[in-house]
Amino acid sequence: MIGRVKEALEHALVRIAPALPRNPNLLTVMGLMVSLAAIPAALIRQYPVLLPIIVLVSGFFDVADGLSARFNNRVSNSGAFLDSALDRFEDSAIIIAVAVLGGLSDVLLIEAYVAVVGSLLTSYMRARAESLGLRMLGVGFFERPERLIYIFTLTLIYALVRRIEILTYGMGLFALITLVTAVQRTVVAYRLLKNH
Repeated sequence: MIGRVKEALEHALVRIAPALPRNPNLLTVMGLMVSLAAIPAALIRQYPVLLPIIVLVSGFFDVADGLSARFNNRVSNSGAFLDSALDRFEDSAIIIAVAVLGGLSDVLLIEAYVAVVGSLLTSYMRARAESLGLRMLGVGFFERPERLIYIFTLTLIYALVRRIEILTYGMGLFALITLVTAVQRTVVAYRLLKNH
């Protein structure tokens, strides 16, 4: 699903490509800076709406760097690697921010740990499989764009109703689905490699 979601966003934002900085790596780093601000923002519990705003802005930069790279003919392997590497830092920071927003309860800490591991494994399984020659784009139903949309929706609902159960159950489901997606990619990749 990653391709469909990201393509839809890029199509909607393609008109702003000429106004973006010519260096896509600058946008990638800006996205990281925004994501790292999620944790201190989550500490300001009287304004929980700050976290979904940060997730939304982070998602914008995730799309914008690719738009800038293509529009300015600056697509490169080094840029793709930087984008992928910093995405992992961003994902981890945002997940930890959700646990911070929820007061760092024992349950939320465990869920956040599992969610970070699941997110990293999901991305790793794709990277490893593709390094072995497989095409894994779209394999798995909870890839990065879906995860960002989920976290945005979860934190926005929490900001509106301010019930800790929203974060507890929501993050538990998030952790479970990331692990299932990682396992799904592992099984698909293994079967494809075994049949080669």
